[in-house]
Amino acid sequence: MKTVATFGREEIFLKEYEAVLPIVRKKIQKKGLMIGFSMGLSNLFMFLIFAMIFYVGAVIRNERGLGVADMFKGMLVLTFAAFDMGAAMQLMPDVGKATGSAKTIFKYLEMKSEIDIDDEKLTYKEPIKGNFEFKNVTFKYPTRNKKVFKNFNFKSQAG
Repeated sequence: MKTVATFGREEIFLKEYEAVLPIVRKKIQKKGLMIGFSMGLSNLFMFLIFAMIFYVGAVIRNERGLGVADMFKGMLVLTFAAFDMGAAMQLMPDVGKATGSAKTIFKYLEMKSEIDIDDEKLTYKEPIKGNFEFKNVTFKYPTRNKKVFKNFNFKSQAG
C-alpha cells in the first residue's frame, strides 16, 4: 500500500478494485454453489452406500446366519476404505502439479553447462570481457497482466 500511496494512485487503485469486486463476487458465488452441490451429492452417495451395506448385511444375516458384530466389522472396513480412497483422490491434482514441477526441475538439472566445472585449468571457450547486453527483453510477473519490461535493451561496458 505504501507504493500505491507513494505514486499518488490511491483513487485509481480503489476504482479498479471496486470495478473488479462484482466480477469476483459472481465467480465466488458460482464456485460456492458448485462446491455445495458437490458436497451434497457426495453425502447422498455416502448415505446410499450405508443403506446398501445395512440392507446387504441384514440379508446375509437372515440367509447365512452372519453375526451382528461381524456385520459391523465388515461395514466399518468398507467405510474406512472408502474414506481413505476419497482422501487420496483429493490429492490427485497436487500429484499432477508435482509431476510437472519435477519434470521441469530435471530438465534444468540435465542441461549441459557451457562452462566445464571439471576443468582444473578453468579454461573458457570464449574469454570473459565483462561486457553484457540485454536485447529485446520482455518481462511480466506471472500474476500480473501488465508488462514490467517490453523490448528492453541495455548494454554495459566493462570497467
